[in-house]
Amino acid sequence: MVRSHLGAATASRTARLIVTIAQRAGVQTQFIEYPDPVPDSDDLGPTLRWMQEDLERPLTVAEIAAQPAMSSRTLIRRFRAQTGTTPLQWLLGRRLQRARELLETTIFP
Repeated sequence: MVRSHLGAATASRTARLIVTIAQRAGVQTQFIEYPDPVPDSDDLGPTLRWMQEDLERPLTVAEIAAQPAMSSRTLIRRFRAQTGTTPLQWLLGRRLQRARELLETTIFP
């Protein structure tokens, strides 16, 4: 009913909220909500948003570093300090998250 009135994304979020089983039997993992990982207040915020706008675009560290006008080495150092990972690992994580969202919300005939 939620899906038909409010859409697949809302139905998936609602299902995650009402699942209260502490431990699942079998191989299916518990649903986990993934908050928006893009911070607004730091110096890499605009770069992270730029990277996330077009996840299909292949990017190199040099291309990402050119966005905030940093060297690749400085970008990697600041990126790790602010996100805990490298730029390409962060990008891969966002791509996987988007793929999960699409799998959960896409209606197949």
